[in-house]
Amino acid sequence: MRLGRLEARRRGEKIYRVQKFTEKPPLNLARRYVASGRYLWNGGMFIWRASTLISNLERFKPDMARILERIASAGGVRARRTLDRLYPRLEKVSIDYALMENLSRVYAVSADLGWSDVGSWAVAYDLNQKDGEGNVRPRHSLCLGSGGNIIVSPKKFVVTVGVQDLVIVDADDAMLVCARGRSQDVGIAVQELERRGLEKLL
Repeated sequence: MRLGRLEARRRGEKIYRVQKFTEKPPLNLARRYVASGRYLWNGGMFIWRASTLISNLERFKPDMARILERIASAGGVRARRTLDRLYPRLEKVSIDYALMENLSRVYAVSADLGWSDVGSWAVAYDLNQKDGEGNVRPRHSLCLGSGGNIIVSPKKFVVTVGVQDLVIVDADDAMLVCARGRSQDVGIAVQELERRGLEKLL
């Protein structure tokens, strides 16, 4: 977020008018943002009045607003059949792209919250306790000559031999195996599964 003028100071924190919101800038641009000292990194936490959120959806994403209104009118999550029928029609877009990049009246609070966005398996690895070889794994697993892995398997006993820095996630009907350093790219696999009509695996 590119900062505009300083609007207020409260309890040592600064409130700024935001000039520009850029979601996921390329690495080179992000480095320039950080070096300039004129940008804040968005923590992904937004505070709205419900009426403000709805009015902005109506303005920038009218199709989405109409579908959400139909779901709400039918009883919301309690009206399961309506929800199951209409929810898949919603555009798959984050609030950052749908609204934040389009809004002109946005304010940001500069604060050190000691908070982490668990948005990838790599971050989940960093936040969890590790064994002597640096693996995050359940008790019902065996890692031989393996290190730096994160294993999520609620039911199956997992054995690894000689593998490093992997993400291994076992679900009832699918398994994910990827390099830990590529865990942000899982979204690409999700898009490909959707393209192939395999949404039931997600």
